[in-house]
Amino acid sequence: TALPICIGGYIAGAPNFIDAGRTFGEGYLFAISLPPFCVAATLASVRILMGPEGQELRQRHQDAVREVKNKLVGVGIPVGSVDSHIIPVMVRDAEKSNE
Repeated sequence: TALPICIGGYIAGAPNFIDAGRTFGEGYLFAISLPPFCVAATLASVRILMGPEGQELRQRHQDAVREVKNKLVGVGIPVGSVDSHIIPVMVRDAEKSNE
């Protein structure tokens, strides 16, 4: 999620309990409106991202990603070649991945 996360929930328990909540509580789980502060936070984020500050933030973010990729490759850690901020690191060894 790229927008502010203002509300949410998590349910844990026995599978039958979770299934009952989803089956009989669906109207409560999925039918609430967003609180005004969540809408305000989301609008503020979108306004920032659409303006000059957002362009600068995106550029700084991409520069940081490029720097991390270069440093990983520089020390011999293979990374996937993708046009994304997510850097896949190729460990290829289950024991090393736990170190």
